[in-house]
Amino acid sequence: MPWISSIRLANSIERVDEMNVTEINRLDILAHIMGSFNRAQNTGLNCLIFLALREQTTIAYQKKEWGFEDIPQQIIVWCDSLEENDLIELGADIAAKLTRGTCHRFQRCAKS
Repeated sequence: MPWISSIRLANSIERVDEMNVTEINRLDILAHIMGSFNRAQNTGLNCLIFLALREQTTIAYQKKEWGFEDIPQQIIVWCDSLEENDLIELGADIAAKLTRGTCHRFQRCAKS
């Protein structure tokens, strides 16, 4: 039943909104962005994640450099609080969701 998944997602997003940055993990962030980001925002966040990893900077720095203003600062802070391996996994999770076409609220999702 799709409405059960919507309720679980809403509860997950509520829980993430109430969490302290030290309590956030990649699955919390993934649940939040998959419930509220569009395809462009997910693609942009992934770009920032991998640029930060490549350039050995923070995601906040990359956002400032590239000006992806449609990505909320709270998400940037949460992502910057992750360890490098968790950040890589988050980027891979986002990419997998984009390519499988299972992203919530996307204008156009890729079909496998």
